[in-house]
Amino acid sequence: MYSIRNIIAESNNFVILQLLEYIHMKITLTASLLFCLSLTMYAQVTRTGDFIQNSNIYPISGTATYTEVNSSEKSVKFEDNFATIQGIRLEVFLSTDGDYDETDDYKISSAPLDEGSAMSTPINGPMSFVVPSDVNIAEYEYVIVQCTNANILWGAAKLGAPQGEQAEEETGGHDGSAEEEENVNDDSSNVWTTIDAGEGIKPSLSLDNSGIPHIAYINEDNAGFIKIAALNGDQFESTLVSEGYFYAPLDLTFTADNFGIIGYHDHDVGDGEYALATESASGWSIETIDSPGHDGWDNSLYLDDDGDLHLLSVDPNSDLEYAYKDGDEWVVEQLGIGSTTYRYATDIQVVNDVVYAVGYKSSTDELMIATRTDGNWTTELVTIGGRYPSLHVSDDGDIKIAFYRRITDFTGSVELAHRANVGWEFSVIDTLSNVDQGNARNVVSLVREGVTDHVAYSDMDALKMAISDGNSWDIETVLDVSAEPTRLGGLTSLRLDPEGKIHLSIFRAMAGAEGGGVIMYITNKTLEPSSDVGAQTIRRQMSFQIADTDGNTLSDADITITSESGQSTIMQSAFLQYSVETLENVDDEIKVCVSLDAPSAEGLSAVQIFRAQRIVLDLVEACPENRIAADVDESNSVSAVDLVLMRNVIVGNTASFPGKPSWIFMRDDEIKSCDTFSVSDLPNSEIRFTGIKKGKLDCMDTPRGLKENNNWKN
Repeated sequence: MYSIRNIIAESNNFVILQLLEYIHMKITLTASLLFCLSLTMYAQVTRTGDFIQNSNIYPISGTATYTEVNSSEKSVKFEDNFATIQGIRLEVFLSTDGDYDETDDYKISSAPLDEGSAMSTPINGPMSFVVPSDVNIAEYEYVIVQCTNANILWGAAKLGAPQGEQAEEETGGHDGSAEEEENVNDDSSNVWTTIDAGEGIKPSLSLDNSGIPHIAYINEDNAGFIKIAALNGDQFESTLVSEGYFYAPLDLTFTADNFGIIGYHDHDVGDGEYALATESASGWSIETIDSPGHDGWDNSLYLDDDGDLHLLSVDPNSDLEYAYKDGDEWVVEQLGIGSTTYRYATDIQVVNDVVYAVGYKSSTDELMIATRTDGNWTTELVTIGGRYPSLHVSDDGDIKIAFYRRITDFTGSVELAHRANVGWEFSVIDTLSNVDQGNARNVVSLVREGVTDHVAYSDMDALKMAISDGNSWDIETVLDVSAEPTRLGGLTSLRLDPEGKIHLSIFRAMAGAEGGGVIMYITNKTLEPSSDVGAQTIRRQMSFQIADTDGNTLSDADITITSESGQSTIMQSAFLQYSVETLENVDDEIKVCVSLDAPSAEGLSAVQIFRAQRIVLDLVEACPENRIAADVDESNSVSAVDLVLMRNVIVGNTASFPGKPSWIFMRDDEIKSCDTFSVSDLPNSEIRFTGIKKGKLDCMDTPRGLKENNNWKN
């Protein structure tokens, strides 16, 4: 018989056994559940692909990712980099061949993309679409976006091979090591330095042959200026190039001798012409290219490997114009793209003797490219709505064009067009929301380095950099003024130096500044302090009056102005007007020489010989001008030799006075065709030279002994 104690003990044993069995069961179930979960995680599958644009009219780009967590949880996600524009009715399908087929393709969008938005409105990722559990993804190779109402394929993303998590499970998974993180782009690695380069607008940046950044910029007021600023350490030093009534955009390049060339529109010359400012050891000289029309707008320059200069510009309401030199003469050709207008930018490049030119055709809202081979132009449509192009052609003829596509008056997309074997491929880089299209010019700037594309672009709020090695775009905001009272000007310039460092220029609006703006230089390169801190630039104006003894302007006279030390910059700002710039600590002298080459016999007759003869015979007290004019051999006296020389020229025995110029110039009552001035002492008043034609005696000499006889005639 069991005692109460025994019964209680056995009861406790039973409870303990039941409890142990229960715990064992729970452990088994939990282990089974964990095992199933691990199998589920192990079985997750992904497939990815990038969208390829089907038409050069409808942009689409970015990544589509198919994810299958398990048999009942499937989806397609358009990633953050997805971008397109609204159509009539955009819907998303799984497709067998990348071309829409209503029967074979499977719609996964429950509603049209961004339903209710207006045509051409930007549409951006991310966004996700549920794939029903009964859909076998193995039957589909593509994700497509189709405009179903218009039956237009927007674009297709081909899905790659399935990628599961087996490899990660076998290697122990992701442990956060640096090696696994090495491909992550860390934008914070760029430390940007911003420097104000001067007051003005619409800059063009270029690196000289030593890699030193230079920025050409403009004041478009009448009268305004063109200046060029060079980086010295961490400061810019500006030089005046020309003064007058000019318009940008400018373009800047450097010769093999490291002298600058600036192209711009000169509103004062002719009916408006393409102007070139060319630097030399003695300063800047100005040249205009004369052709019918109001030329030289939105100009761009390209200096080829042979040192030949190629120019592209817009003749508004006419065509794009290409200019080059044949010997010493400029030749201007129209490209044949059709009627266009200014302000939408151009670009030009020459590769293997083929000229590539891009520009906007305003009459049809088309971005066009033209190529010149063996003297003949052919044109091709790149896309509808594209403008502000920036061109790059590789040595093997691979063409890429970065541009802006207008959507509304203030919004649009920044895109990259690539010339494929057949047609054009397009990639949407980013969208802009505050573009001032009335004042914008070169909104986009493209530089290629190997397989990497660098694109800088801006609106009134921000300047951005986008970099891609052919896959996705890494985008960084370099400058953001959206919260500030100022606004950025719509003109961006980008260059890379040999070290791969980025150099940018843009301008910001500033009331009261010259031209209404301030030039900004931005770089991720570490700058050293300036080597000449404190030296200020001084500028002096030189205005000339060159006339004959009666005060008539000698417009054909030549003026040569040189810097004796070569450290001053001299530029012509207008007819008979020049500016001189130098550093205040430079002791320099400026030499001015005046000459005039004209036929020696011009204006001479027997009367001139008769008057000179009276001077030789001392019958008159000659006025100073006649005595100088009669001394044609410059012997400091008038003699029979001078009479013979004059006679030979008049009758045609000789064409000129032997070895001597036909005009002599005076300054301050001295015979002086050249004069020298210290920069610091240069007069801001007019500098006068009086020209006297040799052999041409025009003033009234006074007969000796008859000085008071007013009726005496020569």
